Amino acid sequence: MNKYLRLAVLEKNRGVVQGLEASDALGNIRATVRESETRNALALESALADLRAEQSAALQANEELVVKTLQAFSQFLAQQEPDAETLSKQPAAEPSRASAATSAFLPPKL
Repeated sequence: MNKYLRLAVLEKNRGVVQGLEASDALGNIRATVRESETRNALALESALADLRAEQSAALQANEELVVKTLQAFSQFLAQQEPDAETLSKQPAAEPSRASAATSAFLPPKL
């Protein structure tokens, strides 16, 4: 009976040792997963920071383009105003035959 008791104790000890080894392996796996998650989170934060910087630069470039476009359009309009004033201040010339012919096809001015 003593022999069987020793075998049972040995099997129990072997099971405990295997359980401890499995527990250690599981702990190692969990640590590896935590490290991987940390690396992935840091990489994601870095990528998001890069995207925010690119977005900010693109917005700034768009704002500058809009301002330059508005300035150019304003200058264009300012150049057109003197031309319109010059045309309105010129004395009315006698209509030529061509202008008289085209005015016949235009609706009357109100």
